[in-house]
Amino acid sequence: MEVIAMNYCKYILFCLGVIGLGVGCTSSSVQKTYSTGMDALPKSSPVAITSAGSFSGCKAKNIADIRVERRFYGGASHAQAMLKDKARELGGNGVTNYKFWVAPSIWSWAAPKATGTVVKGVYDCMASRAVIQ
Repeated sequence: MEVIAMNYCKYILFCLGVIGLGVGCTSSSVQKTYSTGMDALPKSSPVAITSAGSFSGCKAKNIADIRVERRFYGGASHAQAMLKDKARELGGNGVTNYKFWVAPSIWSWAAPKATGTVVKGVYDCMASRAVIQ
């Protein structure tokens, strides 16, 4: 009887593991939208990131507040790449109010997470500034 129960438990754990692999390793969400109708930018488009509330001297239009997270281990570079991809998807070329942290997830002890505000209109200012691209 104990052997059958152990095999059943192993089967359940195996099924949960297979289901978990299909979940994906990243997620993102739009928390608040300021404007709509923006076209997505190409993957090669540069995106500036700053932890400040705005790019000094740049007039930018807020598009949306976003949150991204990775389910597995990673660092700030992973979070920044996910923020840039989401910004391009929403038609933005900058992210302000960048915040990064790590927190436990189902799959790891330290999964990277980040939030920011996607903005459009900072491209002209980026050439003269030292920003992450």
